[in-house]
Amino acid sequence: MSRSKHLRILLCAAVGLLTVAGTVAATGSASAATTTGVSRTLAKVGTAVYTPGAVGSGDLADIDTEIPSFFEEEADEAAAAMTARADARAASVHRNGPHRSMSSRDAAGRPSTQATNGVIVRNPQVLTSFDGINHRDQRTAGGGNQFSLEPPDQALCVGNGKVVEAVNDAFRVRNPDGSSPTGVVSLNDFFGYPPAINRTTGVFGPLLTDPVCLFDPTTRSFFLVVLTLESTEDGDLTGVNHLDIAVASDPTGTWNIYQLDATDDGTNGSPVHPNCPCIGDYPHIGVDANGFFLTTNEYSFFGPEFNSAQIYAFSKRALARGDAQVLVTQFDTTGADRGLNGFTIWAAQSPSPFDYSREARGTEYFLSSNAAEEATGTTVNSSNSVVAWAMTNTRSLDSNRPDLTLSNTRVGVTTYSRRSSRAILPLPRTSRSVCFCV
Repeated sequence: MSRSKHLRILLCAAVGLLTVAGTVAATGSASAATTTGVSRTLAKVGTAVYTPGAVGSGDLADIDTEIPSFFEEEADEAAAAMTARADARAASVHRNGPHRSMSSRDAAGRPSTQATNGVIVRNPQVLTSFDGINHRDQRTAGGGNQFSLEPPDQALCVGNGKVVEAVNDAFRVRNPDGSSPTGVVSLNDFFGYPPAINRTTGVFGPLLTDPVCLFDPTTRSFFLVVLTLESTEDGDLTGVNHLDIAVASDPTGTWNIYQLDATDDGTNGSPVHPNCPCIGDYPHIGVDANGFFLTTNEYSFFGPEFNSAQIYAFSKRALARGDAQVLVTQFDTTGADRGLNGFTIWAAQSPSPFDYSREARGTEYFLSSNAAEEATGTTVNSSNSVVAWAMTNTRSLDSNRPDLTLSNTRVGVTTYSRRSSRAILPLPRTSRSVCFCV
């Protein structure tokens, strides 16, 4: 679920981001004051095994239980937006679909580029393709005790000869040729929760949403994260929510599960932030040589307030080992961008460990836009800069006293806005490639 889907500005950073951010102090404006985080201990809550269950009939349920009631307003907005997009496409000369990412061809028909080991590859070739999880796969997983959900919010990661895919709200492992060792698993079943809705009894379970995953080339491990929203048996959200982190080297085997409380109202050792309990919305993940990083947008769960983006840093080796307890360091970016709040901060990740920065005892880079209302605090939704963030001394994540520092700087770009779904942001004034899409 995302309360900010209609406001999001998506930023997709190519592998070159590591080099760009490494030189950003010279090309951007003055850096902001550094920020330190707060650490706490996180316990492993158990394990999970990729075991597909029964497949449901696919028969439609009553509309009141086919779509979660708390998604009805968002579903109405999505339907209106789809109609508007269809009308726009009918009148447009562009026939490649909406420009949701730089992976589509541009108006001149130029192919996109692909980064491998820090090198831009022109005209990449498709080696194979196959269908991912479709709506019926998702809806009939877990014996059919699922909702009809949009959008799918696909998570996809590849490594160790396996392809891992997750959507709202299902999960599957495939071989590189597209064949699947087994079937589709509901995320509720995989993480050990009751069904999203028991179609026999009508009892609701937790809602799992916004899956993300990556394969870390250093530990040779998969990391899968979902946002879990607890609910009553009648389907009312309680405000309790957490980020479930699953880690495994073999995705068809056993995964270690960790749970990070996102309420930030003091529960389970979380800090006490204003307007909370809050929700850890729109999670994104990344890795560097030492750490695993998770970012969220923190909104009041029951109110309209936005606090800021939160950044969480873990030792990726501790998670990959399945340690019984791991340390997590949390950074609150309230006011961190010259008095403005961080919003939708994306962590860098790379398919090659050779791209990691070893500067300052290990540095992880992040990127965000400051053109949304959450970032500006006003109705102005345009900007002539993006924000590059650097977390240094990530080597300390493997110690029992992480000592991290977070800083940021603005990088000048041509003025852009979130208003147009077809707008493509220009590249920053740097020597390496970074792509942005809105």
